[in-house]
Amino acid sequence: MIRPSTAAVTNAPASWRYSRRARPTRSGATVARSSLRRPQRSLLRSLRPFSRATGRLCARTTWASFARKRTTPATFSNTSNSEGRDGEDLALLIDMHCHTGWGSGDSHTDPNVLIEQAKAYGLDGLCITEHNQVWDQKRIEQLADKHDFLLLGGMEVDTSDYGHVLVYGLRQPRRFQRFPTVAELRRMVDEAGGAMVLAHPFRKREKPPGADFNKGRAREMLEEALDLWVFDHVDAVEVHNGLAGGIERAFAGAVAEGRELPTTGGSDTHRHPEVGATFTVFADGIRTERDLVDAIRGGLMHGGDWASEGIPDRRHDNVVKRHHSANGKGNS
Repeated sequence: MIRPSTAAVTNAPASWRYSRRARPTRSGATVARSSLRRPQRSLLRSLRPFSRATGRLCARTTWASFARKRTTPATFSNTSNSEGRDGEDLALLIDMHCHTGWGSGDSHTDPNVLIEQAKAYGLDGLCITEHNQVWDQKRIEQLADKHDFLLLGGMEVDTSDYGHVLVYGLRQPRRFQRFPTVAELRRMVDEAGGAMVLAHPFRKREKPPGADFNKGRAREMLEEALDLWVFDHVDAVEVHNGLAGGIERAFAGAVAEGRELPTTGGSDTHRHPEVGATFTVFADGIRTERDLVDAIRGGLMHGGDWASEGIPDRRHDNVVKRHHSANGKGNS
């Protein structure tokens, strides 16, 4: 099992690190996973409703923001993500959950348009996570060079016993012919030295109905979620999903905190204007998929959005016009 260097984790600020105490799984094997805690007051406070000032639910989260504010878009540098920006040491914003028409049947987005849109919004990089298949590395490198932009591979795997899991660093199989169990996927990812992130964990399974929050069931629901076995098998939780509502994000964030798991963010975009709705903030330069995996497994990141990070949101003023790609597919 590949882990980031001790120095890399030790030198990171304490707020970026998550404990990884060994604990037994259901099979009896002891693995390095985060420990289980009972819900605390801070977790329950994070589930309380919220501000209606803007006419929608805005979850109060308990995790701290460490990204610097910026007013101009950042660009990816092949030498260092922190160099060439007037000496500023900026955290990186990467959308870790993106679909395109080149690999996901429910999307018609041209990757070229998606990348240009991400650059216009001010993102530093994208992870292409098609359904149950991974892009060829050569294709990723060609697009990254063409647009001078950080592009990384991954996939969103349908598991047979829970839901969707985002996988990074797994190059084989290129395409899943059957849905694996979460445990089977964990073994494959460990053998490849990759990382697993539980995607939108409460969208379809154990989803917390908003009405139950007003019936005094928050504590009960949180305790049930903290006991879910699936959190024993992942390296992080996608708390900030671009298609998730405020209650779903707050609940996922409280569970991630209770399980002492790092958080990520990704737009889950299927149409190019959706990219960058949420993203992951990394504490150090990410240049390769190996850097990404090490950062995830070291907990050197957190999920967020433009408001939570205090960054001006320029998305509504910078929508790239749609056009048809060479293969005849257009965006929708």
